Amino acid sequence: MNEELLQALREFRERDDELDIEHQWIVDHLESVNLKKRTETINSSDLGVLSLISERPIALKEIVSNVSMTQGAVSKIISKLEKKGLIERIKRPTNQKAIYLLLTTDGIELKKVHQQMHLDLDRKYAQLEDEFTPEQLAVILEFIQKVNHLRYDIK
Repeated sequence: MNEELLQALREFRERDDELDIEHQWIVDHLESVNLKKRTETINSSDLGVLSLISERPIALKEIVSNVSMTQGAVSKIISKLEKKGLIERIKRPTNQKAIYLLLTTDGIELKKVHQQMHLDLDRKYAQLEDEFTPEQLAVILEFIQKVNHLRYDIK
């Protein structure tokens, strides 16, 4: 394999695993110093779960059905987000057994900043796309799809 390409793939993998750049972007764009400190240990899985919760109550089982994690893993993330004051658990008077989740004011702010980061990245990807022909993009797409397949098929 081309050594330069192999090095670029290694850098992609390392950056993707750490997500330091994305996390730093989020921290830099949060207004509350207190919230910045509370998000120091937030990771991509936490943000993924947080992004499913909104300002209206959502059932825990609904979140579990929308992520590729076990209920135990989601519950652990929910506890972490709750301890950080980003979400709250509530019960409805009509159903005391079911647990519902709701974003707090800080959770709403973090979710908005996280969404803005993805919008900015999407805009940059679109600008980058303009630098390639449709034929080149087809090859790039095929290559990325195969790389992603390999990443999830490591044995």
